[in-house]
Amino acid sequence: MRTNAQTIDRAIRSIMLSGEAPIAVRTIRSLQEIQGLEQIDLYRTNGLTAFHDYETLDFVNAQLPAFQFARTPRITKKELDTPLFQNIINEKRPIKFEDKQNQYFEYYYPFQNEPECKMCHGKSKDILGVLHLKISTVDLNMEIEKAGFTLSAILIGAGVLIAFFLIIFLNRLIIDPLVKIGSVVAQVGQGNFDVQVEISRGDEIGIISDQINSMVGDLKEQDRMKRSLYLAQEVQQNLLPHEYPRSDMLDIAGKSIYCDETGGDYYDFITGDNDEEERIGIVVGDVSGHGISSALLMAAVRSSLRQRS
Repeated sequence: MRTNAQTIDRAIRSIMLSGEAPIAVRTIRSLQEIQGLEQIDLYRTNGLTAFHDYETLDFVNAQLPAFQFARTPRITKKELDTPLFQNIINEKRPIKFEDKQNQYFEYYYPFQNEPECKMCHGKSKDILGVLHLKISTVDLNMEIEKAGFTLSAILIGAGVLIAFFLIIFLNRLIIDPLVKIGSVVAQVGQGNFDVQVEISRGDEIGIISDQINSMVGDLKEQDRMKRSLYLAQEVQQNLLPHEYPRSDMLDIAGKSIYCDETGGDYYDFITGDNDEEERIGIVVGDVSGHGISSALLMAAVRSSLRQRS
């Protein structure tokens, strides 16, 4: 607003220096038609509007006997006598006032008696007049409110879009991999050791996936060993004697106490069918190693011994 007042000041000052007071009057009237500009007037220091009479014109003509300005139509007389007006006369500086309740600005701008003005207006006054602007802020406030709603809508829309894309990004980055990992863990819990987490990444999710795949491989190997030992135990149990030889002189019995892993422990009783004398062979063996391979070797040894006995 101060910039506008300074512009008007320079325009009117230039017009007045050229001796075209009527143009200054028409300029003020034209400015009064600007939308949103409720009031623009140039006041004398006594509070009356400039150009409403010929007092100043007669004073100037008296100062310039060689040149006389013609009398032209005047503007409507107004009077301004407010504390702000008196304050600017005393302090000689621009003053701005805002009435928020009635939504308008008032601006008072002093016209200084510059050296080029003193030829016509004399040297007795420091202030020749006061430019008074009154601008309504109703439209401005409506525009600000409208801009606020628009900005809020834009921010909300942008926030929704950002949240939407963030959810998609987090879903692809974290949720989907975790769902895949959870599915693999569930299948492993059901005994399926042939599944793998198909995630190849260099971050924490990738590290967890690699560790789960390694764990699944270890569980698969342990399951294979467990099945092998179970089968070996079955083989061993079926190959060990279930009945013991009878003898008039001895009580014969046998028992195999296993460790956690079974495989090659072996004992047997071998009797000869063609011997006239009672003969009982006792065989005790331990095939090195564990698992089905040791059990099968034990079965081969047992079969060979029985064939040769």
